[in-house]
Amino acid sequence: MKHFIIAMLLLLMGAFALNAQAIDAATGKITYLRVSNYGDKYGPATDKMQAEAVIKLDTKEGMAFGFQLHKDNDEIAHQDMLKLLQDAFANNWKVTIDYLVLNNKKNLIIVRAGVVK
Repeated sequence: MKHFIIAMLLLLMGAFALNAQAIDAATGKITYLRVSNYGDKYGPATDKMQAEAVIKLDTKEGMAFGFQLHKDNDEIAHQDMLKLLQDAFANNWKVTIDYLVLNNKKNLIIVRAGVVK
């Protein structure tokens, strides 16, 4: 019985580890900014993200980063991030973003954004 309980705990810990997502950061100037309709997606079928706001950075060629603008718990933060990114794009400022890392994906979800002067 003791070994069964230990095996179940290890199995559960492995499941939680698989669901955990790493966060990485990137800093650069925005070279592309797109805002689209609710529910829109970005990217090819094999690397698609659901995001109404999408940016590209000069330091991460071939990658795109985005987030949703849905009415949910993150709505205010996402609206503020969009305003910040729009100002950075208009003024050619550097931004730093934190994004969720997904294996073999080049279109990733932004979780935080900041401006670098």
